[in-house]
Amino acid sequence: MELRARFDEANNIAWAERLENAGCTVIYGTEGFKCHSKICQITYQDKGKVKRITCLGTGNFNEKTAKTYSDFMLLTAHDGIGEDGNTFFRNLSLGNLFGTYQHLGVAPHGLKPLVMSGLDREIDRARAGEPAQVFMKMNSLTDRDVIDKIAEACQAGVTVVMIIRGITCIKANIPERTDGLMVRQIVGRFLEHARVYAFGVETDLVYLSSADMMTRNTEHRVEIAYPVLDDHCRSLVMQYVNLQLADNAKARQLTSEGTWRKVATEPGEPSINSQELLITVAKMRAGADESELAPMTPFSRIYPDLTLDQLRRVSSIPSQMAEPVEVQAAPKHAKEPVTETVAVAEPKEEPKEEPTSQVEPEAKPESVAEAEPAVEESAASEPEPEAEATEPTKPEPEVVEAHIIENEPDQDVLLDTEDEKDSVSKPQDEPAQTTLTKRKPGRFTVGFKLIMLGFKTLFTGHTNDSKDQ
Repeated sequence: MELRARFDEANNIAWAERLENAGCTVIYGTEGFKCHSKICQITYQDKGKVKRITCLGTGNFNEKTAKTYSDFMLLTAHDGIGEDGNTFFRNLSLGNLFGTYQHLGVAPHGLKPLVMSGLDREIDRARAGEPAQVFMKMNSLTDRDVIDKIAEACQAGVTVVMIIRGITCIKANIPERTDGLMVRQIVGRFLEHARVYAFGVETDLVYLSSADMMTRNTEHRVEIAYPVLDDHCRSLVMQYVNLQLADNAKARQLTSEGTWRKVATEPGEPSINSQELLITVAKMRAGADESELAPMTPFSRIYPDLTLDQLRRVSSIPSQMAEPVEVQAAPKHAKEPVTETVAVAEPKEEPKEEPTSQVEPEAKPESVAEAEPAVEESAASEPEPEAEATEPTKPEPEVVEAHIIENEPDQDVLLDTEDEKDSVSKPQDEPAQTTLTKRKPGRFTVGFKLIMLGFKTLFTGHTNDSKDQ
């Protein structure tokens, strides 16, 4: 557990103490190297064999950031990744930052070489006359070694496409340096926090990571880059990437001057907001069968430039959700008669408190079935305006009826809250109003008397009841 997590130091310290008190072994990391990796592993025995389930993420296990950040998380039972995860925890407990791993790239020793080797592979392919491509998505790019290697890839003819949300220490399309480099930025409803490093025209090598290509991450932090080995999971990453590359609503593109310019659109090109599209796709996948998933993944690899036909194909995805959206919108129209009924009932009622009690059910965006009883109650209250008109007399008996229920202080509090609920749902009930006016002031009086009784018991050793007896 990293105690130097920005904005969350105190919370992590508190949780570390609670975990230790519960008997957990808490590892605080290595001095001088902030632990920024996100990994969780469950080890269990199955038929005498040790099995591991490993969860790796690009973002924290945090319920707050999960609602506002865009991240990837991989849950796998792959034996090789599981063994690497177990080795990682063992090395971290020993303070060993230079361990060797079969599948994972772990900073500060093995993550940057993993990315550099992927770039070198594509450079060799381009120089051999083969098609070569690199895609990178991250928060910031400042590592000079990686920047120089990207420039080398551009000069070799590799197609390099990047999505960088924050700091970008490279310029695109500098003659004889970064020719053909495309860098985009997306700032929308969610904070783009995922890190993706994909190599090859067919994206045969895809890594997700907790690390940006910044020197502080690649050389001075404990980070993990992990491969996506499953074909289906890799296709989901490709779809995510292509939807973001198709964005022409929230996306900006880096120029050779170092400025960001809105993505140009062709005539007839549909407007595409990638984040809203991803929300739609997630909803579709949640209720889809396996046979329906194929049309939702229209890309077999990452396309740097999508054709107009592909863009139209992407923009047609939300149309499949058109019917459910209309069904969900129907209750809004069904609630309109409720507002009309309240508006009609308001002129008939003289007291000011009554409209507030009727408006409350209207303000809650619940189902129509819950709204209908409010209509019936307001309609039922119309024949008895006299019972509702008695409410302005509430302030008058507040002081007079203070001692009626002082022998039942506990019931006073409970019945008082229940009467308040009844007064909202059934304003025409006269007995409920009289009990409310009698008991509402009694609560404070009885409370005060109970306090005084406590002082008397403390100093005299007996209560009023014992004196009377």
